[in-house]
Amino acid sequence: MNIKELIYQFISAQRLGVVSTITLDNKPEAALVGIAISKNLEVIFDTIKASRKCRNILRNANVALVIGWDEEITVQYEGLAEVLAMIVKPID
Repeated sequence: MNIKELIYQFISAQRLGVVSTITLDNKPEAALVGIAISKNLEVIFDTIKASRKCRNILRNANVALVIGWDEEITVQYEGLAEVLAMIVKPID
């Protein structure tokens, strides 16, 4: 089994990860998020538009993720985040 498949299997067994973003003042912020993974090793999570992480990602797409912690095994991922959809629901 190659390393890509090992990483995919590990991440797909996880339900949560910590995403770190950068504020307007260049300070780090971290948040626990529910995650999913694509076969291309793209980590997907959702959030609300008003969240700190969403605002931070829209200003600066650089993020870091830590996934897993059981038995002290983690995957540490760095890269660029992309907002896939902005759905705004009206408030009744």
